[in-house]
Amino acid sequence: MLNTLSVYKISFKKTSASYNSISDLDQDRIGNLDIESSFNYEKDDLFHCYVLTTEIEIKKYQKILNTNGITHTFDNVSDLIIRNEYDISFIKDYLDDENFFIYEIFLEDLEKWIYNRLDIDIILDIISSKGINSLRAVDKQFLKDKYES
Repeated sequence: MLNTLSVYKISFKKTSASYNSISDLDQDRIGNLDIESSFNYEKDDLFHCYVLTTEIEIKKYQKILNTNGITHTFDNVSDLIIRNEYDISFIKDYLDDENFFIYEIFLEDLEKWIYNRLDIDIILDIISSKGINSLRAVDKQFLKDKYES
């Protein structure tokens, strides 16, 4: 669904000449995208960004990058994150004084997003495939809120 929030991973070479030549108008368009939350970091000359937004907004971002000739990847990792099959916790390795607060906000928003999409079948699938010790704090909170008497 186009208006449903999803988690996307975007990656591209930030140091490329194309990225540096994005017009002011397109930079404004990127800055004005309706994004619920995001966290980005750089590794090995690549810019990586996790974005919590809608498909409509991500398509706008893709169009801007395509128009400017920026090679990129966009992956919808929503289902993998909900099902605890994609470990996003490694992003804490890229924290510094400038992005710590953004990281905290992103994780809080991500946990709320996960919580609102969980159901008992997902929890049971996680336990079945990875064991009960693999449950995240958000999974345990969901069980406590919904099923503890």
